[in-house]
Amino acid sequence: MKRLISYCLENPVVIMVGMIFLLLFGYLSVIRMPYALTPKISRPIISITTTWAGATPYEVEKEIVQRQEKYLKNLPNLLTMTSSSRQSAGSIVLEFKIGTNTNEAFLDVSSKLNEVRGYPSDIDRPVIRPTGDDVAPIVFMFARSLDKSSIRHKYLFLMDDVVKYYERLPGVGSVTVSGGVPREIHIALNTNSLAFYNITVDDVTKALQAQNINVSAGTIDYAQRTYRVRTVGVYGDVQDIYNTVIKASGAKVVRLKDIASVIDTFAKPTSPNIHDNDETVTMLIRPTNDGSVLEVVKSVKELTAKLNKGILKDNHIKIDLGRDSSSFIQDAINLVKENVFEGIILAAIVLYLFLRSIYTVFVVSLIIPLSILSSFIILNALDRTLNVILLAGVSFAISMIIDSSIVVVENIHRHHSMGKRMFEACKDGVSEVAGALFASTVTTIAIFIPIIGLKDEMGQFFVDIALASSSALIISFIVCLFGLPMLYYTMAKYFLKKKKKTKILQNNEVEELAINSKYRFYNPKWLFDTMLGIVGKFLFNIIDWILRLVLKNVFTRLAVIIVFCVCSVFISIKIFPKLDYLPKGSQNFILGYVSIPNGLSYAERLKITDAIYNYNKPYLQVNGFKGDDKYPAIKDFFVTASPTLVEFYEISADPKRAKDLIPLMRDTINSIPNITGTVVEQGMFSASRISSSVDVNIIGYDLDSMIDSTRAFINLAHKYLPGARIRAIPSLDLGNKEITLYPNERALSINGLSVKSFGNIVDVLIDGKKVGDFRDNYGRLSDIMLTANQEAKSPEDMLYTQIYTPSKRIVPLSSLADIKYTQGVSQIRHYEQERNLLISINPSDKMPLQSVLETISDKIIPELKASGELENNKVVFSGNANKLYKLASELGYGFLLALGITYLILAALYGNFIYPFIIIFTVPFAVAGGLLGLWFVNKYIAVQNLDVLTMLGFIILVGSVVNNAILIVYQSLINLKEHKMEIFASVYEATRSRIRPIYMGMLTTVLALFPLIFSNGAGSEIYRGLGAVIAGGLLVSTIISVFVIPSLLLFVLRKPNDEVA
Repeated sequence: MKRLISYCLENPVVIMVGMIFLLLFGYLSVIRMPYALTPKISRPIISITTTWAGATPYEVEKEIVQRQEKYLKNLPNLLTMTSSSRQSAGSIVLEFKIGTNTNEAFLDVSSKLNEVRGYPSDIDRPVIRPTGDDVAPIVFMFARSLDKSSIRHKYLFLMDDVVKYYERLPGVGSVTVSGGVPREIHIALNTNSLAFYNITVDDVTKALQAQNINVSAGTIDYAQRTYRVRTVGVYGDVQDIYNTVIKASGAKVVRLKDIASVIDTFAKPTSPNIHDNDETVTMLIRPTNDGSVLEVVKSVKELTAKLNKGILKDNHIKIDLGRDSSSFIQDAINLVKENVFEGIILAAIVLYLFLRSIYTVFVVSLIIPLSILSSFIILNALDRTLNVILLAGVSFAISMIIDSSIVVVENIHRHHSMGKRMFEACKDGVSEVAGALFASTVTTIAIFIPIIGLKDEMGQFFVDIALASSSALIISFIVCLFGLPMLYYTMAKYFLKKKKKTKILQNNEVEELAINSKYRFYNPKWLFDTMLGIVGKFLFNIIDWILRLVLKNVFTRLAVIIVFCVCSVFISIKIFPKLDYLPKGSQNFILGYVSIPNGLSYAERLKITDAIYNYNKPYLQVNGFKGDDKYPAIKDFFVTASPTLVEFYEISADPKRAKDLIPLMRDTINSIPNITGTVVEQGMFSASRISSSVDVNIIGYDLDSMIDSTRAFINLAHKYLPGARIRAIPSLDLGNKEITLYPNERALSINGLSVKSFGNIVDVLIDGKKVGDFRDNYGRLSDIMLTANQEAKSPEDMLYTQIYTPSKRIVPLSSLADIKYTQGVSQIRHYEQERNLLISINPSDKMPLQSVLETISDKIIPELKASGELENNKVVFSGNANKLYKLASELGYGFLLALGITYLILAALYGNFIYPFIIIFTVPFAVAGGLLGLWFVNKYIAVQNLDVLTMLGFIILVGSVVNNAILIVYQSLINLKEHKMEIFASVYEATRSRIRPIYMGMLTTVLALFPLIFSNGAGSEIYRGLGAVIAGGLLVSTIISVFVIPSLLLFVLRKPNDEVA
């Protein structure tokens, strides 16, 4: 070891070149790493969507979803399967275990779907995507028309000619488009004409389908050529449809134009969209599971700017960018960077106060960025993203780097003060603490082994902290042993030479000069250094006096150990908080959800969206509002209404006043009669699958019973969980009115109809029946819809509609079927193949997840059972509710495993099983200190629960707090074995000599963490609790361990010749 250190001291240029290379490649690694808010969560999610035009949720559930679930349930590595059956479509979301290969899972899903049999003949092919609709969109885009035409009518152009460019972007999982209406070719049949020509609806359908087709006939080889032969019948224009032959008898030909009119029109609108002041078509970008959010957003912005200048401008359209996730991510990363920089500055100030040497502070301050930047070489090679979690790990590593640097510098300074030449002081000082540094580095890195082994999503979060801290520590260990002494020696030589040239004397000569010189009173630096020396010596003497008092005899030592242990246990039990899953946090993104009755018409939904827009219109920034004392200006506003839910969001022009928009949005909802809703400020994780919300499933079979149980549950939840935002998915209103026709078989038979042909007629009368496709000159595909010449405006119109039957009669529809008015649902959900209603509970910031789960399990569910309101249904937690206790248990085992690993490593390093136990004895004090730090932050700074990221702080403490004990034990053994001191003197002098570096390291570490604890900005909630635990644990354990560790050591330490082999 001494030879290596000597080589570094004698060859500074070689070492400096190596350090410059580390800085250079580290910087290049940083700028190449993709940015993200959090680490990549690689749990594969695959969604399947199947469309069946006109089918009810019940039909979709029975004919599509249940068939698919039967085959998909046995997929390997499948974790959860949920589904939703809606009008005309069914979707299934499959969530796989972490580590599952997405491509293999995709192929397995496709293979299983190919095995499904018995589909209805007119469903569309299932669409498989590597993301789900429940994955939060990262970009909202709004297309608006620049001319007088409606943007809704340009839907096909957007779908066919624009969306494809976004879908090609790397990292884009899906592009969802809503608010537009596709072009349709309506064939409106005239009932009297049908009767006149004796033509039925089925005749028209068959004729259209038989004509609108191309048929390949193979090939013919002639001479030197092969000719392909095909029959072309597909419609080229609307006139071709008019001229379709429906019936021919001899010379008499009946064409479509004789019995119907062809109308080039658009489908019925379903969802009104308003962005700021404009009617829009909305495009939502969702990422793939492994997509980089910032890279995707950047690509989307660049592409949008290009399209706006090109094909969109040519078609009088402009796409405006609304809310995207990149600004919050960038702000969060910038904030943690600032915190790291501020922490380094605070640490440097503390170092100067202790060392009062500019070049020493410079050397230590240089080691920090060198170690940090170098660690990014490893992180980039491991394909990590530059995210807030990783940077938090880097921040915590800074404190450990400073601690190691202080130990080295302080020991060099101690050897130099003993009269050694600077070269020898550097060599001996570093080699003496190399073993202690190795032990502390290895134990600190070892505690991350249990963390890396976690397989849950949060385990992937923790891996970034573990890798960032471990990489920085490994680099810093090498730099502190070989780079730091070289820098210190080089700088010391320069400054010592400079002092000699200016005739500033050393040691006793300086003191003599100071006594005899009046000039010293006018030198601010001398006065400042003198005052610091006096204060430092006074504090050192106090600690030294307490130490001697504690070590005075067996009774005092035992009393100190017992008192501190009892106090630590008592404090830990007294203030131990409830557990939470993730920090809440908040973004400048306020969401409003408005519950509407099922089956509410488009016209009524349009009235609600208009009411919401008109209420907020005066506060829009685009309308000139600058903000006032009550509300900030609304930078971005959007409202939409699907058949089941009205949603709107607002973004504040002043991010710091985002919460002030919540009362405005609540007033907006309350201003609309007969509706209810909730307003939610989106947290950092609330839009992801790892949010802090509680998902409760009411599972059963009878929907009426499930709805009653869900209503009762929600009422009790409002009672026992004040401040919680509770939402049922889907809506509990069974007001979706349905008209059910029960065909009269005798009447149908008399009129030459079957149930199928009768159903086709009804389909034509209502929304129209799709009978084919029409492709225009631009290649855009539209539906050909067979409709009635007069649309039914009411149920009565439908019942008395006259239809022509194969028996050559015109009869009212009501004469062919019995009519019943019923209630239906808008959506049927499944959780693991069983029907369920989902209750999403977002607790208040002050209520941790454990409290919510205990309240539900201990109060709400028993009360429901006692009252009989749960009936035959069951309550099942899903999502993060299931993960909390499992992860907490894993972290608990991880904490114990970290203790065990640390103990065994120390035992191997010391060759003794007793000394490691003494070192580990500091951990209970650190736990108590960590809980005190958490309590202080929660009470005086910001709401801070014991979430799983904060729990990680206690594991990190295991590797951090043992370092001080390692220094005392290590130096005591050196004093005893090498310097031949007595046992008491060995321990006392070891502790006394390490007081200064121990407290210096503790203060620099705690102050370096202060910006992380006290900062208040984007993403600060992620690491505030973690920082509070580490700072509190280090502070308390350092103060206590200086007295407890030597007391314990005196009980077990023996002279070498007294030890038992």
